[in-house]
Amino acid sequence: VLVSEIDYGKQMLVLEVRREVERLMAAKASLRSTQEERNEFLLIAENMEEAAKVNDGITFIRYDGRLNSLLAEACHNEYAMRMSRIWNGLSRRFWYLHYQRAADLPLIARLHAELARAITEGDPKQAGKASDTLNDYVLEFTKSAFNLP
Repeated sequence: VLVSEIDYGKQMLVLEVRREVERLMAAKASLRSTQEERNEFLLIAENMEEAAKVNDGITFIRYDGRLNSLLAEACHNEYAMRMSRIWNGLSRRFWYLHYQRAADLPLIARLHAELARAITEGDPKQAGKASDTLNDYVLEFTKSAFNLP
């Protein structure tokens, strides 16, 4: 298996796109998600909070993947869903390489849970703000992984 090097500049470009489109996805999911999807967002939030309490990276990454997929589904926008697959794959790879050294797992799990809960409230501004807060942390994590201020 050949693993290509992760380039800081390219990772930052991924985050630029992710921030803007994910905000839109969260806002639309808060308006368009079904009751079944909202229930799953709440379940994910509870499991993220449990993972945060015990600093369980394996549980976190499992629910992170499901949250990413559910967000893409619940926004009911096929184009945003397609785009998210690209950055989710790249972000997951980056996370695996750096989370043990540079991440605050309880904090990022809590931020994911807050996003999931905000979507269930049906307020697109609140959901968008929760998405921005999460992406603010992802940006700081990325800088920290590259030892940048």
